[in-house]
Amino acid sequence: MTGHRQCAAGITFVLLLIVASTADGQGGMYRGPGAGERMEREQISEDLYVLYGHGGNVALYVTTDGVIVVDSKTTDADGEEIERHVSEVTDQPIRFVVNTHYHMDHTGGNAGVEGTIHKVSHENTRENMVRLNGEKWNAPENRKGLPHIVYDHEMAIKLGGKTIRIYYIGPAHTNGDSIIYFEDEKVIHAGDLFFYLAFPYIDAGAGASSLRWIESVEFMLSLDTERIIPGHGRVTDKAGLGKFRELLREFHEVVEERVQEGKSEEEVASELETYPFGNDPGLAYLRVNVAVAYPEIKAKLGR
Repeated sequence: MTGHRQCAAGITFVLLLIVASTADGQGGMYRGPGAGERMEREQISEDLYVLYGHGGNVALYVTTDGVIVVDSKTTDADGEEIERHVSEVTDQPIRFVVNTHYHMDHTGGNAGVEGTIHKVSHENTRENMVRLNGEKWNAPENRKGLPHIVYDHEMAIKLGGKTIRIYYIGPAHTNGDSIIYFEDEKVIHAGDLFFYLAFPYIDAGAGASSLRWIESVEFMLSLDTERIIPGHGRVTDKAGLGKFRELLREFHEVVEERVQEGKSEEEVASELETYPFGNDPGLAYLRVNVAVAYPEIKAKLGR
């Protein structure tokens, strides 16, 4: 394995792995339905699968030299369940676990995935895991679940003749959200940069940005992609992601309108509780989201 950690913005970190086939909350505010329910597996291309259920969506990408797993759900038992699903679709071992961000419903199964596995994330994600979920990740038995390969702008993993590209555009849901682009499949795993049919959660404690979130969504829409795996919800397409972008824009517009009217953060939050964004679990986080968006928009307006 050869790799170079990026030292300056704009320089691509490329991780090239060549292996023979015979080689060896806390976060997570939106967990989806039914913690403890069995995972459902959907095949979305010849070599790419999605695991649904409690916690964030997991991607399994099968190559001739091993499997790349994106996210690991919530518990060690989930990691073991992921291993079981992999064994049902291929004889290849898991080579990589890539985490889209630090929340426990996307990283909690890391330590449960055994074997010689490279764990990858944005550098801020690893820092957030230790800082914000330290009770879990500072325990000696769980430190094997921490990412040991980190990047700061962009990297690629090349495995079995296939490529995934990993991008960080800037703070959004957290300050370490990765976009995973399965180049050969034209599929994106968006992590929690995309809540399908749900109002998003903006994690202020992890350096999130309401305004910059749209930059990450715009970047995903610019990629040559046919299908998008959200952090929560069913696989969709660019039209589905476009609707989410409009939801973010609408949220910003209604907050900005009220800031311009001179309303306080509390007044804005109270008014938006009855604004028709839709009835979904994310609305429980509306006040948290306003607490992030309000000062950002005030600063943008110079108020």
